[in-house]
Amino acid sequence: MVPEYRSSDSPLRVHLRTRGYPRELDYDFIGVSPDRFWWRYYQKNEWTDVEKAVILAESDDDGWRIYLQGLESRRRDYDNTVIMFGVVLSAPRNEPLDSRERAFVLGLVARWLADIAEPTEYAVGAQRLDELLSAEEADRLCAERGTEAAERAEEIVRVAFAEFATDVPASPDMKYVSWIGDISDPRARAAFLARIAAFVDGTRGRALVLTHVENEHDVTGLLAQRTGGVAVLAARKSRTPFTGVRELAGKGTTPRPPVPGPTPQPTVRKVLIAISIVLLVGLLVWVIWTLVGTNSSPSR
Repeated sequence: MVPEYRSSDSPLRVHLRTRGYPRELDYDFIGVSPDRFWWRYYQKNEWTDVEKAVILAESDDDGWRIYLQGLESRRRDYDNTVIMFGVVLSAPRNEPLDSRERAFVLGLVARWLADIAEPTEYAVGAQRLDELLSAEEADRLCAERGTEAAERAEEIVRVAFAEFATDVPASPDMKYVSWIGDISDPRARAAFLARIAAFVDGTRGRALVLTHVENEHDVTGLLAQRTGGVAVLAARKSRTPFTGVRELAGKGTTPRPPVPGPTPQPTVRKVLIAISIVLLVGLLVWVIWTLVGTNSSPSR
């Protein structure tokens, strides 16, 4: 049964992605897929691996969308490889969520972020999903298409993360419009969640956990590609962790006012040019004066 916190007319869309045991049941969304696989943009541009533990969120005039990936199930596939879970959430701009749905979304993102930021042998979110989705049902649902399988998958996600529902204020996360922090830094993670809350409430921008990024120099191209504030958590496996946050300067950021300074002094080159002009003018005056004096002298 779907928990009572879900509104019957909720605009929220919930998709669950995983795979079954047989070779032919490869990774896919259960029942129905999202309209577009927008997250592939970040892999195409080599900012992240979308199959690893990531969270990618976008908010624009059409609405907001969140891609969460990388929690490990206890299930294994035909090759004895760990099976992963992924979830995609979205809602249109003109249909805001009620307080219960908002708390569900933010609780799910908060739990997922905690699981991937401080990995354990068995992530809490993965445990909850495994409790509700047995290996047998996973194989059956992964082999089906249509709304019935999609509704069951949504129910599993909603029940699994119901206990983590939370209220995250959409207050300004920090003074920077665009910034980067390390995923191991609690303050940076809190600011990341605040940015997600702002998206759900209507703010435009992006919040991204990126596995190919270590510092601000790695995301220059990201800022140049699109407009809007960007919040980044660096999550490259071999990175050197850092504390606090660093401002990202580029397209979509708020320019700082110029800092007053001393009046610029003329350079040596400018001085030499000025002297040359004065000498040239003096020479021309001397030549003209000489010619006029010669022409005006009485002939013998």
